[in-house]
Amino acid sequence: MEAYFVSHLGLGDNLYCNGATRYLTQFYTRVYFLCFDKYLDNVTSFFADNNKIVCVPVSHEQFSKGNPPP
Repeated sequence: MEAYFVSHLGLGDNLYCNGATRYLTQFYTRVYFLCFDKYLDNVTSFFADNNKIVCVPVSHEQFSKGNPPP
């Protein structure tokens, strides 16, 4: 089983959700963590020691008001 984790997508929120994301790896074979593309390098370093967590970059425009993701 796989899971997708979406927070408020700010860098501080991503750091705050670190423990929750790691907790999910106990129950899922892979956890996809969505983050803004401009934070990808930082967020990837949060989870560098856990290969079950995959960071998925999304653009800010995809989540802006009035522009839903495709």
